[in-house]
Amino acid sequence: MLEWSEEFSVKNQLLDDQHKYLFQCLAIANRLANSPIENKEKLLLALINRFLEYTVTHFKDEEAYMDRVCFPFAEQHKRLHKGLINILQNFKIDSKDIQKSCEKFYGFSKNWLVNHILNEDKRLEAYHNHLIDAGEIPYSLEQQTKIIALSQNIHRIEEQKHHNYICLCHTKVFEVCDSLHEMMQTKRTFLRCKVCKQPLVLIDERLQEEQYYEMLIKKYFQ
Repeated sequence: MLEWSEEFSVKNQLLDDQHKYLFQCLAIANRLANSPIENKEKLLLALINRFLEYTVTHFKDEEAYMDRVCFPFAEQHKRLHKGLINILQNFKIDSKDIQKSCEKFYGFSKNWLVNHILNEDKRLEAYHNHLIDAGEIPYSLEQQTKIIALSQNIHRIEEQKHHNYICLCHTKVFEVCDSLHEMMQTKRTFLRCKVCKQPLVLIDERLQEEQYYEMLIKKYFQ
């Protein structure tokens, strides 16, 4: 019987806890497939519904996390989620051979859970670790500003002094509040533009615009 281990951890407490629950469902599927239990058909149907209902919740949370960190393979990952939901919704139980149905569901759920976590969710973990190592803040400017306001108990963060940042989008300027600006400059972290995908860089008002963009390209984007 396959059991949860740290090998399956994606270093996110919520997602790890949800994966652990799915492993508990897997343990029930294993008992149905390999133990002489009465009312197997009723129990299998209940387990499939339970697995489906919880998986929908888990996928919703996981996809929200992918969106927050701007995971570049999010759409591909979401398609895999939709595929699994479709399989679970259409899983057929053979009342004439309920034992075979139990074994089929156990084999399917075990293979899917292991392969999905190790091959797909681990890519999400690796991507997030890369952001941390590189100093990238895994949120949008709007999200990080809200986090700053909540963590520092700032009631009117819009009243703070703002600093202008730019990316490679033409004429686009980002207003960064003083608290976030200070954090980015002292900790050498950065935010990324959601459109051009390049880092936001503080404008040096001493430079002419054309000179600044030339320096910007050389320093950050080559």
